[in-house]
Amino acid sequence: MFARLPRAFFLLLSMAATLPRAAAAPVKPWLPFAYNGWTSICYDDACEGYSRALAFQGERRLIHPAGARLLALDPATGQPDLQFRSADAATLDASTGSIVAQLAVRDDESIVVALQSSRDQGVLVGLDANGQPDAGFVRAAGVYRGLVALPDGRVAAYRTDGLGAGEVWRFLRDGRPDASFGAGGRASGAIAIGMLVTGLAADAAGRLLVVGSQARADELGIGGRVAVALRLGIDGAPDSAFGTDGVVTLPFAGFGGEAVEVLPEPDGAAFIVANAAREAGTVGVAVLARLDRAGRIDANFGTAGITWPGSASCTGADYEALSATRITSGGVAIGAGGWTRSAASPPRERTNYSAGAALLGVDARGGADADFGDCGRYRFYEGSPGVRVARVSEHRGDLFATTVYVPESSYLFWDYSAEIWRLSRGRAASPGVLRATGSESNTGFRVGVDRVGGDVARVDLRYSTVDGTATAGRDYQAASGSFTWEDGVIGIRSVNVLKVASACVAAGATPPMLTVRFESATNGVAAPPPVTVAFTKPVCASAATAAPAPAATPLPGGGGGGALDLVLVAVFGGYAAARTARAAQRNSRSAGGSETSG
Repeated sequence: MFARLPRAFFLLLSMAATLPRAAAAPVKPWLPFAYNGWTSICYDDACEGYSRALAFQGERRLIHPAGARLLALDPATGQPDLQFRSADAATLDASTGSIVAQLAVRDDESIVVALQSSRDQGVLVGLDANGQPDAGFVRAAGVYRGLVALPDGRVAAYRTDGLGAGEVWRFLRDGRPDASFGAGGRASGAIAIGMLVTGLAADAAGRLLVVGSQARADELGIGGRVAVALRLGIDGAPDSAFGTDGVVTLPFAGFGGEAVEVLPEPDGAAFIVANAAREAGTVGVAVLARLDRAGRIDANFGTAGITWPGSASCTGADYEALSATRITSGGVAIGAGGWTRSAASPPRERTNYSAGAALLGVDARGGADADFGDCGRYRFYEGSPGVRVARVSEHRGDLFATTVYVPESSYLFWDYSAEIWRLSRGRAASPGVLRATGSESNTGFRVGVDRVGGDVARVDLRYSTVDGTATAGRDYQAASGSFTWEDGVIGIRSVNVLKVASACVAAGATPPMLTVRFESATNGVAAPPPVTVAFTKPVCASAATAAPAPAATPLPGGGGGGALDLVLVAVFGGYAAARTARAAQRNSRSAGGSETSG
């Protein structure tokens, strides 16, 4: 079993992802949210379903699945909402081993969750706004892959029956099947035989848009499927005004494709997000098409109605779409995982998202959204294997995304770490706060100050060592100086306080201590409290045999932040190996089925 790395390792890594780039994109972490724009919601464990959904309860809560229950965060601060007390699967009398697979928040802030215990066993249940069981909700059996809350309190969902055929259901507010939809609440006849449903949405007229793929050839993988979209009327029947008898086939480049998500437009048009192969024998990369209200390709969008934001043509990395959301600018943000090509050849096999994770930004005309960075891509943990953006959602103009780490495996139901990021096109009007910590080594103490929560204005901080029971010159080398963060810069500044070469601590003796004090030189930014550190190592062998400790070489620090550079080199140098090694934590549990994005 791989030894667990300290949380500080990943804290530094995530902090590094927020450091400014040479050409910073307007889309960037909203620094007052949790720790510089991100919060860990699961770390170094099997985090079942933590990344599979994000839902907002108005302005007060961001809710996500957490294994057998739900968790809630304050969307403004990223802090846990302790007033939210979700019932877990056992309380809801679900099958042993059940987890929350999907959720939807309704107009009155009540919640519907889909619990799942195995590939073909699950149940739909209702909760009140605080996560407690709704006694008046009629439970519906089945494994529901996607839930959509409709404006009138009804809920639409898709599932598969025991033979693998797709079904779309609509339920009344109390959980009973809506008899006015299809046959007793089920529109199964409208779903083509062999269609794998992966996405569901409702448009402004109350019609349901369903996307997925159909087998088209006796070929494994994406090459043997073709992306499909269909629209159901409010009665559950195919909408004859859309495509051919309610169905649109999207061959893209003609080498196979699978639709991932459908994003309705207010005027009845829709974006279809898919993965498709551009060359024979390759895996699929993210592609986006725009259909008009009649289901015809909109030739004014992209190139003849299609654009390829996941293509490797710009950065050398192909990206696979996992989820998507409409954004207020009129375009689309796509959550993705990427992989690098081998030499000049196209990828023949997807291997562990070797290029890291990204949000792909597409503007309203189908071009790369420059606000997301080079090639319209905002990248997380670039080049790190196993990382992907599983879900993305926009709320009040900001993007919320789950980045997850999944070990190299074909089994994508488990996440082995999960974070939620808040990204904004604006800038927090805050200079941030300063937090100080200290740690000991054999040769000295590293004292670091981290600027978090804001980056507005230049911030200067002076530091100096003060004797406690340790004395400068006898036990340590006195140090003083200043740290500086320029406008727009966050992160850690550190100094190494060196021990005198002969310093050691006798076993059982009271350890000497020293203090590092801080004084702010910037109005409106408080200095952090003093840091007191104690000598605990090296331990003296004996009074007669203790050998002088080797003299330490000071690490660069101060305003230039050179110590941080060394830390980041160490972090990134070990990151890929650490992520791969954690694959040893795989669990043998086989419930759940395949990953879906609806």
